[in-house]
Amino acid sequence: MGVRAAAEGCTEGTDLAVIDFERLDAAITYASEHPAEFDMYTWFKQTRCGTTACLAGTALLQAGYEPRFTASGRAEDVDLLDADGDPYSITAAWRDGVAYPVSETAAELLGLTVDQADEIFNLADLDEVIEMRNHWAAEAGVPERIWGER
Repeated sequence: MGVRAAAEGCTEGTDLAVIDFERLDAAITYASEHPAEFDMYTWFKQTRCGTTACLAGTALLQAGYEPRFTASGRAEDVDLLDADGDPYSITAAWRDGVAYPVSETAAELLGLTVDQADEIFNLADLDEVIEMRNHWAAEAGVPERIWGER
């Protein structure tokens, strides 16, 4: 499936990931071409104009996952129990009637380690995402990309 390359950065405590630059670039391209639908501060949000999503949410939407929304337009959380039986909540994306955790599912889809996902999903804006993508691409020997005037 397109360009996939191993990246050396931020793999502490995890296996070396194989970043799927084709999927990552598709999400960045969509965000760049539809800035009103991109917001790094929310997994998903329903607005009058449609769905807004961060990088992880955008990648999941492109792969056929869908959010469910509360009446206020926030993405619906799913309540789970951890290994000790303690409750916690995650924001989920749905596919075929199954809820998937947004961060972990997007990381797997994009071929990111836990640390890489934590790093890129917590950036402030698209310019920082592009900078991180190009940093990883340089480490992996993948060509740098430039997305329009930013």
